[in-house]
Amino acid sequence: MMNFCLKVCLGLVLIVNTAFVLASETIDQDYEKALISFQQKNVKVSLVHLKNVLQADENHMPARLLLARSYLELGDGIAAEIALERTNSEQVDNNQVITLYAHAYLLQKQFDKVIEATEPGFHQGKIEHDLQIFRGQAYIGIKQYRAADYAFKQALSIQPDSQLALLGRSQIALGYSKPKLALGYIEQAISSDESFINAWIFKAKILQKMRATKKALVAIDKALAIDESHMSARLTKAMLLMSSHLYKEAEEHVDYIIEKIPNEPRGDT
Repeated sequence: MMNFCLKVCLGLVLIVNTAFVLASETIDQDYEKALISFQQKNVKVSLVHLKNVLQADENHMPARLLLARSYLELGDGIAAEIALERTNSEQVDNNQVITLYAHAYLLQKQFDKVIEATEPGFHQGKIEHDLQIFRGQAYIGIKQYRAADYAFKQALSIQPDSQLALLGRSQIALGYSKPKLALGYIEQAISSDESFINAWIFKAKILQKMRATKKALVAIDKALAIDESHMSARLTKAMLLMSSHLYKEAEEHVDYIIEKIPNEPRGDT
């Protein structure tokens, strides 16, 4: 009788352990699929896999962080902040989340929160560089251009060829009505990596300010050649075409934007 009971108990333990292993393997597979999809820019597919992971294990911190990054990629700062608030501070290092929080606040135009979170001197290397980029953009948001430029210079002192810092300095120069200086910074940013789409978009806007519409259209076409689905590039192209009275050509881009911008899913996981 004792042997029978022992066999039953061992059998139940084996079944439970097997089920646990299978569940863990499924979670790992879903997370791997989410990560691959994210890296391939299939962010919405990544979200599906991440929600599967978190339904099975709500304490899966790598999935929580990737969820926040996915919402940031979609431009949804509110959902990203919600995802970050559901991370466990005991399991996640502050260095892993500080730049994500700064980005989420910036997307929500909570500029004071960005400035508070990015106080210089507490981090180093890439993290400090990224924080100073967000800090600079926040200062631009409240039109404190000197403070913004200082932040971008700090970023450049860490990474001398920082395209984001050069883009920021270009924004400031244009804000001061110095389009030639702005164009110089953008050309410098593009020279280190021609696939930096935001530089091409901003170059088009600078050239439009300089009333060089044909050159602006060439620049925005470069951006669309990098990513034809980029909404800001599409919108800029439409505005350039309309300013040239090419309304029929602009309509194609306006229709594309309207079709592709239904409400994105919010963070409810």
